[in-house]
Amino acid sequence: MKKELENSKQVKNRKVKVDWEAEILNSMRLAGKGFFKVFSYLFNVVFTILLICIITGVIVACAFSIYIKNYIDPNIDESLLATGGTSQTTQIYYMDYEDQTDRYNRTGDAVELEDQRLYGAQNSLWADYESIPQDLKDAFVAIEDKRFWDHAGVDWVRTG
Repeated sequence: MKKELENSKQVKNRKVKVDWEAEILNSMRLAGKGFFKVFSYLFNVVFTILLICIITGVIVACAFSIYIKNYIDPNIDESLLATGGTSQTTQIYYMDYEDQTDRYNRTGDAVELEDQRLYGAQNSLWADYESIPQDLKDAFVAIEDKRFWDHAGVDWVRTG
């Protein structure tokens, strides 16, 4: 019995050598499995959302192309493009001819029908830059950017 006690004390006192390389590899394997599960779950979620977006985009593109085909007139009035679009007011003129007898060599003046203007989204008329008063130019600059005339187009101080 004394011998058994001594053996049990020796077993308790004996230090067990741990194979750290094997322990680290085992923990890395377990961590890798967990990481792979999380990564595969996230990949499945992102891939599903991506597929839903692609399918939705295809459906919207098809509906838009059908709308374009059925409802949009491909013939564009070139006069609207020359005036800068439909946001400006269209002025209607008629010719006041001096000589009504000669049909091909007429001379006359263009007279605007002021009560027959076509208004777009805004009631505006085109004005040349030179015809705008200097006080109005200065007022716009004062409201928008006081240092407009000092910098080369980009105000880095205001941007910062």
